[in-house]
Amino acid sequence: GFAGNTDIRAINVAVSKRRFHFDLVSANLNISDIRMAIPGRHYIENALAAAAIGIELISEKRTATSFWEIARSP
Repeated sequence: GFAGNTDIRAINVAVSKRRFHFDLVSANLNISDIRMAIPGRHYIENALAAAAIGIELISEKRTATSFWEIARSP
């Protein structure tokens, strides 16, 4: 989210030429200057959700070969 109490959050959010720029921050990962070609805060939230799934899969050392395998995993 955007609040300081979330596990994964976007900081330094800015809009330039109808594009969003932000930094992703979590306990184990920081990614600077992410750029999204589509405007909308909800797209940033979607990107953060996708990052959370990826971080969780990596942290558990699990691999998935398809979306359906991820969706079925406990």
